[in-house]
Amino acid sequence: MRMEDERRLLVEASRERKVVDKLRERALERHIYETSREEQGFLDEVAGVRFLAVENLLSDWRKSSERDGD
Repeated sequence: MRMEDERRLLVEASRERKVVDKLRERALERHIYETSREEQGFLDEVAGVRFLAVENLLSDWRKSSERDGD
């Protein structure tokens, strides 16, 4: 009887371990997803700022070219 009890405890502990591992895996996936979203938002912002900076430079260059061409 003792061996059956130990086996039952082992099976129960194994199930609990699988549950904990699955929860940990889901938490890690959520963390990776959220971190990726934040990183993508940052990269989008950087790209937008760079685009505006280039547009401003081109606009200034066009204006100075038009002035110099007059």
